[in-house]
Amino acid sequence: MAAKENRDLTPGQAVERVLDHDQEDAHWRQAHTTEPYYNPARAYEDYAPAYRMGWESRAKYDGGTFEQYEPAFRNDWEDAKGDSRLGWDEAKHAVRAGWRRIEDALPRGDAATTADLSSRS
Repeated sequence: MAAKENRDLTPGQAVERVLDHDQEDAHWRQAHTTEPYYNPARAYEDYAPAYRMGWESRAKYDGGTFEQYEPAFRNDWEDAKGDSRLGWDEAKHAVRAGWRRIEDALPRGDAATTADLSSRS
C-alpha cells in the first residue's frame, strides 16, 4: 500500500516527504562561508531563514523555476526572516542556493525518491 501511495505523489510532495531539514541546515551551517555572496559581517543565523525558504519552497513549488517564484519569495521574506538582518537583496542569493541544492538532487524529468535525496551529503 505504501508503494502505491508514493506513486500518487507529485514531485514536490515526494521531495517534501524525504527532505531532511536537519541535514539541509547542517550542510548550510558548514558551507555558507564558502558561498560567493557570503558577508563576514553576517552570522549563519542571518542566512538560515533564507536557506530554509529556498529548500522548503523547492518542495512546495514543483514544476517551476526559482525566477518564476522570486517575486513571491521577495514578498514573503519580511515574514519569513525572523531575526535575520538580511534584506531581500542579500537574502535572495541564499534562497536561490537552497532552492538549487534541492533542484540539483532531483533526477531530471522524474520524481525524487528517498535514495535520491538521502544519499547526498
